[in-house]
Amino acid sequence: MVGIWLLATLLAAAPVQDVQMPTQAELFGGRLRLDSRTQAPAVEEILIEAQQAAAPVVQELLTLREQIVNLELSGRTEELEAALASHTAAAARLATVEAQAFKRIYAELRENQHERAAEAFVIMGGLFYPPAAPAGGGRGGQ
Repeated sequence: MVGIWLLATLLAAAPVQDVQMPTQAELFGGRLRLDSRTQAPAVEEILIEAQQAAAPVVQELLTLREQIVNLELSGRTEELEAALASHTAAAARLATVEAQAFKRIYAELRENQHERAAEAFVIMGGLFYPPAAPAGGGRGGQ
């Protein structure tokens, strides 16, 4: 029991450090173990181009998500079905942008990096969405 109390006391007295979590793009690059001099700049350029292509589709998806919630809450079933179909089509367009970008990235990889490509592609999903707001936002965590 004294050990738990001592640990709690030490943790409470320790200075708080601002810990930065890696971004999704950093996780993606880290998973592939990109060469920082040649591969990383090429992959960054590919991702920037893909981000530009994905931006209008992502905006459409976000708008449709809001529309779907509102239609669901108001019970407007016929309009909801059309919004869901539009969302599905937009999601497919975004997946196409991601796949095309990944194809270009894959071409930049060396043979020994190919084995981690599938894991990196999983991380790529959602990469082009804006970052989520931190939890507990608002004034004073309210």
